[in-house]
Amino acid sequence: MAQLVDVLIGQGQTAVHTARYLLKEKRPCLILSLKPNQLPEDLKHLYCNHVEDVLQYWLSPGVQPNDPVWSKLKAGVPVQLDIEYYLFNTTSQVIAVTGTNGKSSVCVYLQTMLSKMGYAVGIYGNYQPGLLQTLKQPLDYVILELSSFQLHYLSPQFRLSAAIITNIDQDHLEWHQGIKPYQATKQKMLQLSSICITEHDVKHFKDINSKNWNLAKLAVTALGYHIKQDQFLVQLPYRLQQYKQYPIYNDSKATNIHAVCAAIHQVSESYRGFILILAGVEKGCCTKVLQTYIRQFKIEVYMIGDNYQSLQDLSQKRFPDMVSCLSGIDLSRVILFSPGGSSYDQYKDFIDRGRHFDTIIQSLLERA
Repeated sequence: MAQLVDVLIGQGQTAVHTARYLLKEKRPCLILSLKPNQLPEDLKHLYCNHVEDVLQYWLSPGVQPNDPVWSKLKAGVPVQLDIEYYLFNTTSQVIAVTGTNGKSSVCVYLQTMLSKMGYAVGIYGNYQPGLLQTLKQPLDYVILELSSFQLHYLSPQFRLSAAIITNIDQDHLEWHQGIKPYQATKQKMLQLSSICITEHDVKHFKDINSKNWNLAKLAVTALGYHIKQDQFLVQLPYRLQQYKQYPIYNDSKATNIHAVCAAIHQVSESYRGFILILAGVEKGCCTKVLQTYIRQFKIEVYMIGDNYQSLQDLSQKRFPDMVSCLSGIDLSRVILFSPGGSSYDQYKDFIDRGRHFDTIIQSLLERA
C-alpha cells in the first residue's frame, strides 16, 4: 500500500513554511501547483502537479475559489489551513485582527501592550509566516492578522480569546467577486469570539493611529487588563513615515486605495498642492473617492508601473520604476509616497519597496 502524504496547495510563503514544519516533524509531504516550479532550492524536490495518495490537503489562502488547481484535489480528502491546524493544537490565547486597513498596526499595538505586561507574544498569520513553528515554543498570546483570503476559508467553529475588525472598505473585490461577499467574509469575525471590537467602538477618534491604538487597548481591557497610559504607542515601518525634517512621507505600507485616502487626509491637514506617488498592483477598488481628494487638495499625481489607468486623465506623469520617477522630482515639494497597490510587481514586499524609496531619496538629498 502506497504511503499517504500531506499535500500543500500553492507555492506561496504559507506553503513553504508549512512544508518545512512538516519535514521537521518527519511527515512526508508534497507541494501541488499547476504553475512552474518556483519553490526555494531546498523544497524544489517536493513540487508536483498531481498526487494520488493524499492524507490531507493544506491550503494556501491566496488560492482563489475558481483556481484550476481545485480540479486536481481528490473528493473526500480533508482540506485545512495552517491556522486551523494551529488553533486545534495550541495552548496559547489567540487574538485575531482583520480589516481593510490598520491590521498590522493594531497587531503591533497589541503585542506592545501585552509584552510590557510581561507576556510572551508573537504576531503571525498574514503578518508573517511560521505560525506552526510556535507549537513547540508556546507563547502566552498569539496575535493573528487575518486577511480576507484566510477568513474566506476559515471554519467558524473556532473560538478566539478576542477579535478585532479595524474597518471594512473596498479591497480584493476581484478575488471575492464583489463588495458584499468581501464584507460578509470580514464579518465572520463576529462568530469567532464573544469579545469583538470594531471601528464603531472608536469612531470618536479622528486620527488613524489613535483609532488603531484604542482598538487594541479596548481588546486588552476586555480581556481583563488595565492599561495605565499610552506611552507605548509605536508605529509600523513605512506607515506615513516622515523623512527627517523634510516634508517627504514614505507610506509604502499603503497597499489599497482606502489607505491612500487616509494618508492624503492626514497630510492635507498641513499641506495643499503636494505630489502623490502611486505604485504597485491595484486590487479592483473604486477610485472615485481618491479622484475627489486629488482634485480637492490640488494633488499632482505620479504613477509607477502600468496600473491606475482610471486615473490617467489626472496625470500624464507615468514612470516604469521608482528610480526614473524620483530622479527628476522636485525635493522642495511635499511628497507623499503612498502606493495604494501591492508591492509584488517590482518588490519582495512593502518593506523592500519602502527601503528602496528611502535609499533613493537619501541619495538625492545628499547631492542636492
